[in-house]
Amino acid sequence: MKRSTVLLTALLVLAALALHLSVSWQDFPTLAKNGYLYDDSFYAFQIARNIAAGNGPTFDGATLTNGFQPLYVFMLVPAYKVLGPDRILPIYYALTLLALMTVATALLLFLIARRYTSDGVALFATMVWVLSPVVVRQTANGLETALALLMFASSVYYYLDRIRSNATARLSQFFKLGLLLGLAVLARVDQTLLILAMALDYLLLVRRRARSGEARDALRGFGIAAATVFAVLVRSILMKKIVLCIVVFSALCLVFADFSQVKEKADQMDENGSFAAEK
Repeated sequence: MKRSTVLLTALLVLAALALHLSVSWQDFPTLAKNGYLYDDSFYAFQIARNIAAGNGPTFDGATLTNGFQPLYVFMLVPAYKVLGPDRILPIYYALTLLALMTVATALLLFLIARRYTSDGVALFATMVWVLSPVVVRQTANGLETALALLMFASSVYYYLDRIRSNATARLSQFFKLGLLLGLAVLARVDQTLLILAMALDYLLLVRRRARSGEARDALRGFGIAAATVFAVLVRSILMKKIVLCIVVFSALCLVFADFSQVKEKADQMDENGSFAAEK
């Protein structure tokens, strides 16, 4: 990367950070009055407060609930634990965290974009995104939006950089991808679709390469990734049906991977036997 690009990227990061933090650190009445914080934001704050107080995942302090995105709420619990009865400072903690996540996502978007275009175009696209009024408003809403975007971008970047572009990706790399995808689903449950999209894309890529051994490794790799997602989600009471689907998916990947290996060895034995008979 050119020195000028590094400098411009650093300036963009500083500008984006200043903008997003200035929005996050507005006085509380302004944040509430201008509609940055939604009703659901206070729902998440209250659940995190109750967890910190030892009441478990509940909104009213009595009835347990699973109607929240767990990763974001759990990240808020330490703030409520440390700050105790203060009702405002934990919200500023949350908004500051979301601002930092948004800037980190912008960096990942730049790295993804520069894989397919010039540094200048990638930097311009990143600037348009991170300084957009829509992005500024939606990532300062007190909800999991910024966290979900960060986990989405992290998963996509890792997949493109370590898995898709690597014809000999190791199982440990699939494991790390599975860990990222599991956290992405914990950040926002509808990111399960990202797992399916990646699996389909990679299996089609392997099919185009038309190598049976590589196809087997791809199936086993995505089996490991899916199993890792399952391990991350297994303790969450929110994900019963999704966990079941992922378990079935990972099992099928691993079974078909082993089946293809057995079939490949059987075909080799048949070829060797036929060759011996001819001789």
